Amino acid sequence: TLETAAHLTGYQLRQLADRDRPVEIYVMGDASGYLDVDLAGARAIVQAVGVDPLLLPDSLDGARVNVQAYDSVQQLYADGLMVMQTAAPDVTYPPDVDPTLLGEALLQVLGIEPAAAHQLAQSIDWTSTLLLPIPQDLGTYREANVNGVTGVVLEPFDPEAEAAVVWQKDGMVYMMRAGRLSVDDMLAQANSVR
Repeated sequence: TLETAAHLTGYQLRQLADRDRPVEIYVMGDASGYLDVDLAGARAIVQAVGVDPLLLPDSLDGARVNVQAYDSVQQLYADGLMVMQTAAPDVTYPPDVDPTLLGEALLQVLGIEPAAAHQLAQSIDWTSTLLLPIPQDLGTYREANVNGVTGVVLEPFDPEAEAAVVWQKDGMVYMMRAGRLSVDDMLAQANSVR
């Protein structure tokens, strides 16, 4: 039940307005991990996609990036719509590594033009954000207003695949998968999360 999931996670779970209760509810436990950076390999990857490898500073070589992800709750509805809620992750970088510069490089690797990547990287808190590495050939993404904040909508090229939207508000990250709904209907549902 939602009440049990809220008790297990300590979250104030958000629900969709004007809908029946979810047909299934899942709680997934927290997870942590780290990445030790191989600078030569990382530079080769960014250079292979046409990004300046010198965006990655020398101090990154051997650096450890720690990630702590928290419990998540998934609510599945009869029409296939799924809403996931979790606390924003914690990402810890070595003190001499600028996470904004790393984010800018990653955004460029994902296909965002350098000027736009620079501007977007400045507006993101990289200590509580993980990028979703979605290959450009799988779909398009765009920004959308969701519950008064900016979210990202993924629209896959494959008509059989589901669209999704991700947004962050008040220290929580939400993801909604469309199920059998259109993108517009999914966004209307995302805006009804209360």
